[in-house]
Amino acid sequence: MLDLVNRAANLTVALAENITKKDLNHLYHLGRAFIQTAIVKINSWDLVPIIDMIETFIENSHLVFKDSLDLLIPYLKSVFQLTEYPDKRKIINILVCISTKFPSFYKSNNSCFLIMLEVIFLEMIKISEVPSENWLNPQPNSEYDHKEDPNQEPILYGMEILDSILDNIDCKALFQVFKEAIKGMNHHPDWRRKYAALMALSQISEYLKSKSDIRDIFDIIFENVKHPHPRIRFACFQAIGQTVDDRREIVFKLFFDRLLLTIVQDGFNDPVPYVSSHAFACFTNFAENCEYRKVKPYIADIITQAERHLAASLPLLVENALSCLHEVFNILDTQINTINYQPLMATI
Repeated sequence: MLDLVNRAANLTVALAENITKKDLNHLYHLGRAFIQTAIVKINSWDLVPIIDMIETFIENSHLVFKDSLDLLIPYLKSVFQLTEYPDKRKIINILVCISTKFPSFYKSNNSCFLIMLEVIFLEMIKISEVPSENWLNPQPNSEYDHKEDPNQEPILYGMEILDSILDNIDCKALFQVFKEAIKGMNHHPDWRRKYAALMALSQISEYLKSKSDIRDIFDIIFENVKHPHPRIRFACFQAIGQTVDDRREIVFKLFFDRLLLTIVQDGFNDPVPYVSSHAFACFTNFAENCEYRKVKPYIADIITQAERHLAASLPLLVENALSCLHEVFNILDTQINTINYQPLMATI
């Protein structure tokens, strides 16, 4: 029986790749019946050819499932959660494809949108409990690049997928659902879920419109910026930098001094170089076009901290500390004579 199911699935894949629009009229009613049967048989059918078949239909003849998405998406989540199904990312690719083929579906079905987000977040947290030694204690001559760290690949993959989905659908209509999903992740005891939630914040900042939304997001950031896990602190500065880039005017009105203090006191002093380096990069975003009078109380401390990090000779710190100083000197402009910068220039 199982062999017969596999043969039928493979045959249907070939059919889906060559189906005509006229043929679809005969198949609409079969899509829902098929998913209903697949749900019942989830523990007895070979899922690999079944998922391959669904993927092919969604890519080539997606309208077969137009009346059964409310069943298909929960079914895909159930398959994703089964340890015996090997290709988890194929499930995610199908969900992304659905957002392309049926961009309006999620507006009227928040539960399915949440299921899609949950599956993506579950993939994003497939990272090690403990960061690598190369990330925690990088050496001056190390060629390690955290963006190429295999342990971080699930997070970067998830962020790319979220970008694709947000491009496909009307995020304005679903922003509140997205925000609540992130808040739920933030309250989970597993630090990896907090990390994924904070990294996801970077992807939705351009959709922040109201002061209330921005306050909600920064409540999450400020809550975690001193978290004991360095990956979470890193993600906080990632989210700050991106949100300031996307919503500078309203963020500055609400949190200018608090944010600057957080970056300079908490970020620059972080004991993990990748976190403090990211804080310098965050300041570079933050300081663009800032007025001298608003930054003046922090300038001496910023220069002192930059000088200290330049002396450490870690390439990742030197690069971002220099970028930070470039922005400081832009802010100082004609005020440069008010600062004793000779020791700093000697260090550079």
